Amino acid sequence: MSQVLLFLIMSFLILSVSAYLVWRWFKLYTSPNKQAPGPSETIADSQLDPKSSCSVLALPPQPCGQRSLSTFDRLDLVLFIAAIVIYLVTRFDNLPLFPITFFGDEAAQTAIAASLVQDGFSYDGEFLPTYFLNVDKYSLSVTVYMQILPYLLFGKSILVTRGTSVLVGLIGIVAVSLTLKRIFRIPYWWSGVLLLAISPGWFMHSRTAFETATATSLYALFLFAYLLYLYRSPKYFALFLIAGALTYYSYNPARLIILATVVFFGLSDFRYHWENRRLILGYWWLILLITLPYIRFQITHPFAGIDHLFLINSYWIQDIPLYRKILMFGNEIVRGLNPLYWFFPNQQDLIRHVMKGYGHLLWVTLPFALLGLYIAFKRIRISAYRVLLIALVCSLLGAAIVEISITRALPFIIPVTLLTAIGLSASIERLTRSRQAYIAASIGMWIVMSSVSLYITNDALTHGATWFKNYGLYGMQYGSPQIFEEIEAIIKKSPDTKIILTPFWANGTSMHMRFFMDDLRQLRWGVIGDYLAVDYPIDGEDIFIMIPHEYAIALASDQVKGIRVQSIVYYPDGNPGFYFANVDLVENNE
Repeated sequence: MSQVLLFLIMSFLILSVSAYLVWRWFKLYTSPNKQAPGPSETIADSQLDPKSSCSVLALPPQPCGQRSLSTFDRLDLVLFIAAIVIYLVTRFDNLPLFPITFFGDEAAQTAIAASLVQDGFSYDGEFLPTYFLNVDKYSLSVTVYMQILPYLLFGKSILVTRGTSVLVGLIGIVAVSLTLKRIFRIPYWWSGVLLLAISPGWFMHSRTAFETATATSLYALFLFAYLLYLYRSPKYFALFLIAGALTYYSYNPARLIILATVVFFGLSDFRYHWENRRLILGYWWLILLITLPYIRFQITHPFAGIDHLFLINSYWIQDIPLYRKILMFGNEIVRGLNPLYWFFPNQQDLIRHVMKGYGHLLWVTLPFALLGLYIAFKRIRISAYRVLLIALVCSLLGAAIVEISITRALPFIIPVTLLTAIGLSASIERLTRSRQAYIAASIGMWIVMSSVSLYITNDALTHGATWFKNYGLYGMQYGSPQIFEEIEAIIKKSPDTKIILTPFWANGTSMHMRFFMDDLRQLRWGVIGDYLAVDYPIDGEDIFIMIPHEYAIALASDQVKGIRVQSIVYYPDGNPGFYFANVDLVENNE
């Protein structure tokens, strides 16, 4: 309880400091003369008028009228901070319990961070490595380093591991809203927070410690930094480089996303980059610094990338003609751009990565997303809108090299959310021609979206455990905290008992073992069927942890005299999930 309390206090302090910084930033930059000129082709010709105090994103543009900026600014700031509070509440509420499965990829983050600290920040003989081996592939990097301080402060727990990811995700949430305010200048800029809060795909994965959630958040910061570089000051190029590097190293599919995005940004705003070439070239040392870790990794592990493609069975390494690979690549991008995939329930993704009855994005936001897309195409001559369109496609490229899935394509949610907020704001501005209407619309939007966010949270926490009844390896992969809680109780009661745990209930079970157990001497992997098949001696005092079909095999075996079940871990639907049992063999196997 003290650990939970301390972590919540830390979260509150971070939120308080963030709110103060936002307030200070707001006081410093609300004055129009604080804005630096952006690219000549975007500012001069755009409707993003830096001297205008009112939004012109609505179609047609809304007249300015006589609005009190101070009143509106204070209201927007209050709604923004309140939206952040709602977001954090819906992320931290029973965080260890949903998603119902604590995955091996999540456990690996802290397990490897702990090993790194204990080994003097060396891993496999390499000091501060670029990538870490997650069971069978080098896929972990930034997310491991992010878990080091929380591990040192609070130790290993699901709350700490997932909570760290939630706080990192907050970076992207703030970046989205500030992009809407400082770049697109829409009046309902704070809605970006709540649009993400009510996105089922983001709701689920932002509550995990998956690398994709971190990469998505950092990608939002990357886009914001680039737009600051364009519209505020070229000096933001350093932030753009750092955010891009962090995104690149956070998740393997993000490598292609970042590289493609940078290339298209370079082409989109080439004239502006050329005008600032001296400043850009002046950051050669930073570019070298962020590329050296990957160069080192390529030298020490030259085949890691190809091996990873083989592991995920990418069509790019299959023996098929190049033109077919290109067609398959294009087909995956088209699938990723299909609104039916994002806004409505689908059968494409694994059940452990979806919320039953929901699309990855709420279907009611689809009209606003389409309107935002229309506005972006209409204003494609404006660099800021080209950025959104480029990000919309590039965010899918990492997933397209294999197959579109929510985990690999999660960064797509960021440009879609920005477009949805623009479309939503444009729609409501038509109805809010007076000061009173604007205030009523703002408060009403906040109440409705916050209520939806709380409803989704309650639905997930109340019914999520029984949405799907396949809890095994090819389903939800449920059980890691429950299994190891029972193992600890057994070891505490009988310190010399050997425990034989089946590995066939989840991916990366070795990482679960390293996460939950500090002393592994009493644990070993094993399947009762294999023991019986090779006539391996079984000590009747050893405890086998068996999933239901393994238990059935043992019951039906002529070699087994009897099974003494010590305890059972049940699935959320009430059916037995794991049998903790002693197995007695027939004497002389007769």
